[in-house]
Amino acid sequence: MQTITRNSIDNPLFPSHGSTVSWSMELSGPPLLPGDAEYIKHIPRRRLVHSGAEQFARCLYFGTQLGGVFRWRGSSYIPPIEMFYMGGTGLGMVSTTPLRRI
Repeated sequence: MQTITRNSIDNPLFPSHGSTVSWSMELSGPPLLPGDAEYIKHIPRRRLVHSGAEQFARCLYFGTQLGGVFRWRGSSYIPPIEMFYMGGTGLGMVSTTPLRRI
């Protein structure tokens, strides 16, 4: 998996302004790449932190994550463990995306 990231957050522990943009890509397929499945997986992410006024100790956080798995060929097989599933806790064997974050 390869990831390209740009980060302009002012403080990693308690950010008050800035943004993070990243794009992850995973490529699988024979004969040059490991595995027997032929797919490409994209995961772009965008996070934005903004403090509205200096007199308030509050910040706004906006986050977006998308994902897509695409076949190289029309008949190629994609394993279920590589798919995206909504809901759950994320603690099981299948990678799940929570419906909301706290």
